[in-house]
Amino acid sequence: MVHRLLARLEQILGSPYAWSSIWATSALSLSIIPIFGLYYLSPLGRRSTLSPRQRAIPPRDERVLILGASSGIGASIARAYAERGARVGIVGRRIGELERVAEEIKPLQRVVKAKAKDGGSRILCLQGDFGEVEDLVRIRERVVLEWGGVDTLVIAAGVSTIQLLLALAGPGDRSNGGINAAGSQGCGIPSAEGVQNVKDVAAKAMHGNFVGPVISCVTFIPTLEETSPSPAILLLSSVASVIPAPTKTLYGATKAAAFTLFRSLAIEHPEIAFSSVLPASVEGDFRSRAVDANTNTSTRATESDQPLRKPEKKLGKDHVAHECVKAVDWGTRTMWLPRWYAWAHALYWIFPSVIERGARKKYDFQA
Repeated sequence: MVHRLLARLEQILGSPYAWSSIWATSALSLSIIPIFGLYYLSPLGRRSTLSPRQRAIPPRDERVLILGASSGIGASIARAYAERGARVGIVGRRIGELERVAEEIKPLQRVVKAKAKDGGSRILCLQGDFGEVEDLVRIRERVVLEWGGVDTLVIAAGVSTIQLLLALAGPGDRSNGGINAAGSQGCGIPSAEGVQNVKDVAAKAMHGNFVGPVISCVTFIPTLEETSPSPAILLLSSVASVIPAPTKTLYGATKAAAFTLFRSLAIEHPEIAFSSVLPASVEGDFRSRAVDANTNTSTRATESDQPLRKPEKKLGKDHVAHECVKAVDWGTRTMWLPRWYAWAHALYWIFPSVIERGARKKYDFQA
């Protein structure tokens, strides 16, 4: 059988017609390559690199509202959108920090402002707490008044936690064999005051990482649907929402709740593109403002004073910000940063002990 196939191939390639066909195909291929090259270098070709959403809403006309833009990744996202000419609304509790960010992005808007024919300010500096209903409603009314609506809502606000869960309850009662009764941390039996402290910290984490996104979506979803040809909402989440790690118990749990919220809303509101970006550790002082940072009850090391086995390579804020913008442009449902964390998440469901062992090693954690 093999010999017959080889003989037939030799017969075909040995004919003048076969070789002329091969040469013709090669010549055609060589001529097509420069044509495609010129096409992609031309304005028409460059336009083809735009996402469908960018064609529906040109970047210069996009109306972007960023909750939590006074610092960190939120401020970097504001700069990224301002660089390409979008109208940017920045929201935060600290008015001084918001004004600083506004001054930074104003020069990026000068060229676009001269070309703009639409009304309203292209940069809105709006003080408010995304966890307070009155503030969100007031911000929505201002945005509708200035811009006539909104196209993109970015939820970049949130809070962190850095202590072990049972450590928040304090040293507890170590009498009557209670030294290990609270679990492997050996914190002892927690008192009523200690349990109340855990409840208070959990409420703060839930308010900042879940309640805030919930009421933000409820406040703005109808406006997005009514005023935008291609509405989108982005949640700045964390890889801790799907891959557990020590000292991130409350942080990961509340971030996971918001992540699930977005996946459900994507089903309930298919006309809106819901995107979640899950970065690993990012440079900055986000953890220094943890809601449990001032809880002086721990007898165990926390993430802040328990160094990693190896220096951790953190993601840059500007890199994460540009990836967030890209996720919105292309309607990416879930974006992992770095990308390989998606494989770690899949591996967790197959071999959870492998991922858990890696987390203990990364944080030099001993139960």
